[in-house]
Amino acid sequence: MPTKGLKKFLTNQTKEELIKHIQELDKKYKSVQEYYQLYLNNDVETVVAKYKKQIKNEFYPSRGLPKMRLTVARKAITESKKLGIPSDLNH
Repeated sequence: MPTKGLKKFLTNQTKEELIKHIQELDKKYKSVQEYYQLYLNNDVETVVAKYKKQIKNEFYPSRGLPKMRLTVARKAITESKKLGIPSDLNH
């Protein structure tokens, strides 16, 4: 849906309908849950630690040989950027 259509849809909704819609999104999508965790609680460190752990486990697992899938690491980096995590915390 284009931005213009989405904006029109959202302006026609009541406050209760918007709250219900956001709750449904929160239940359905993990990325929405993480976004609101980051936005409401300002809990950047927990979210950054999660993505750092994903990357570390891909290249330096605690057990076994590393799988070294660069796509998994890139996906973790991309997801953290989508959430709006400042890049200076990603290092």
